[in-house]
Amino acid sequence: MVESSILLNDPFKLLIKDHDNVRELFNNFKSISSQQQKILIIEQFIKEICIHSSIEERFVYPLITSKIRDSGAKMISDRNYLDHQQAKEVLQYFIDHMHSTLTLNQNEQLLFNKTVEKFIMDLLDHMSEEEQFVFPKLTSLMTQQEMSELYSDLVRGKENAPTLPHPKAPMKMGTKLLHPITGAMDKLMHGGKEEETRVSSTTHENVNM
Repeated sequence: MVESSILLNDPFKLLIKDHDNVRELFNNFKSISSQQQKILIIEQFIKEICIHSSIEERFVYPLITSKIRDSGAKMISDRNYLDHQQAKEVLQYFIDHMHSTLTLNQNEQLLFNKTVEKFIMDLLDHMSEEEQFVFPKLTSLMTQQEMSELYSDLVRGKENAPTLPHPKAPMKMGTKLLHPITGAMDKLMHGGKEEETRVSSTTHENVNM
């Protein structure tokens, strides 16, 4: 029973499960042809990536420099933050433009979708590096108590994380305070956006009938 409990409370398995969810969404994105359905998948992975990025920035990345005490730790940490910053800027671009692709011709839609695919391929590389190098290294340096506490932080963090990218927001200083506030605001935003999306989708379908 103890071994089972330790396994279930492995914080890095939780993060890898998030990675697998993004991989599954990517496969779904590539397998469908409907632009409307592709947009729905983009909205899903924007939410998934934003939540995941938040808990890493608040709870995981600070451990890289505090636990991995060698000359490369800061470089690894800075690179991960940089990857997240670039990802948020691209995600905001998708938010700003994805719905307008419904009015574009097929070639223009293809160009946008290829941009999405390239972004996700870059993201998959980032996730693979974490799984192969960062997570195992941290695991080897943390006690079971620290692992259990990190797991609890990640679970709680997912509940109050931002669901939109906010590329201009800080990623290091004050995130444990700011992200829950931003997350609450995003949930209010999502309520209105979901209704707007339903209306837009219905209107688009009616126009095409």
